[in-house]
Amino acid sequence: MLTQLIVLILIVTLFLGIRKSMITRFKLEDTELIYRPENSIHRWGEILLIAGLLAFLFVFGFIFDQRLEPHYFIGALGIFFAFRALMEWIFDRSSRRYTLSILDSLTCIVIFFQFFLFING
Repeated sequence: MLTQLIVLILIVTLFLGIRKSMITRFKLEDTELIYRPENSIHRWGEILLIAGLLAFLFVFGFIFDQRLEPHYFIGALGIFFAFRALMEWIFDRSSRRYTLSILDSLTCIVIFFQFFLFING
């Protein structure tokens, strides 16, 4: 458990450092505390994706009576950030904010596999 926590802290620290260097190197504008979608398609897509992922986790956990592991939520968050990166890339390529969303998605995927390997390994 302690090893998993140390690896998690190292992963998050590494990706936060990469994110900060990307913001300064590419002169990207970091998003505010409250994220604003590009347009209504993006907003409704995120709302429907969140509802779908929560419904999937609910059905998987309570109806099929499976144990919900922490890495399932992290995987769902990774899918959410990947969708956000796709929408930003489609609707606003010039701002290059999608690179930060790709990095956030990649961070969630790496943490997902880190949890998956420690839990099942």
